[in-house]
Amino acid sequence: MDTVTQAALGACIAQAGFSERLGRKALVVGTVCGLLPDFDVLLSVGSDHFTYLQTHRGWSHSLLVLPIIALFIAWLAMKWATRPKAQLATPVPSHINNFGVWYLLCFLTLITHPLLDLFTTYGTQIFTPLSNARYTLDGVSIIDPIYTVPLLIAIIIGLIRKKPIKDRKWAVTALVFSSAYLGFGLTNSLEAKKQANMQLTQHNFQAVDLRSSPTMFNTLLWRIVAKDKDGHFAVGFFSTVTKKPIEFTFYKNSENELINQALNSEQGKILRWFSTDLLRAELSESENGHKQVILTDMRFGLVTNPVSSFFIGVFEFDNNKKLLEISSTKADQDPIEPDKELKSIWSMIWPDS
Repeated sequence: MDTVTQAALGACIAQAGFSERLGRKALVVGTVCGLLPDFDVLLSVGSDHFTYLQTHRGWSHSLLVLPIIALFIAWLAMKWATRPKAQLATPVPSHINNFGVWYLLCFLTLITHPLLDLFTTYGTQIFTPLSNARYTLDGVSIIDPIYTVPLLIAIIIGLIRKKPIKDRKWAVTALVFSSAYLGFGLTNSLEAKKQANMQLTQHNFQAVDLRSSPTMFNTLLWRIVAKDKDGHFAVGFFSTVTKKPIEFTFYKNSENELINQALNSEQGKILRWFSTDLLRAELSESENGHKQVILTDMRFGLVTNPVSSFFIGVFEFDNNKKLLEISSTKADQDPIEPDKELKSIWSMIWPDS
């Protein structure tokens, strides 16, 4: 999820289980550990968009790697907290010199980062280096205030009141609520899939892959993406409030020599892997008369424009079928209008409001 949420989750875990034993510095360490896995974005600095897709949520999000990293971070945290100047504070926290407690704090705040990311649609490589497969539970939007705000409230109350026992209760309550909200999202996702499967059968569309992912900032309206054995797609939206029939739009997947060339390029292979093979290919013509192959990750898109994905590849070829340029955006791509998008989401969740 977003960096604010990951930092808040790390700080809230620290406040709930470690502020009494390690003092206020536990919140600092929890916040840093909550953010640390996302520092993998530095690996793609100066590189193109496709390198970013390849590196983000990789080894730094691995459930196999993070327990080892936690050892080093815990050692640094304890050294920082127990340095001579810090020991002047009174009273000294009861477990300030206990490496095991510091390790548990670092382990939990590091490991919950990829576990939370796992609930989003983006995909997380939780078993690197044994596997580079991307896993997702499709249970929550990458940004969702309903999940984040309770964590922030608990942290703010703790910082203002400075009463460890009561602070812990606020933090625990926020963590229980946020965890229950993830469960609520998973339940709605499964309901959306169930309804989509039944309705697609009525359209004689035999899905070999079907995903339901939450739209922006909520877990009530779900984007349905289904793919059949021929690579054709069906896209629609399902409200778990109204539960009205899904209005599907069907998109055919094109086949062409240039499309195969784009798919077999290094960037095409990255997009195919990143999209977990939910990649639509279409052939078009650019303004200068060149052929374009557009590869679209169908998992993502707007309510106002279902086929306008956040992740695409545009491959431009000359008349001799030579690849000239690869881009991650279309020249005529319309900018996102947040107000319009949110109004559309609201009207689909609550059509009579």
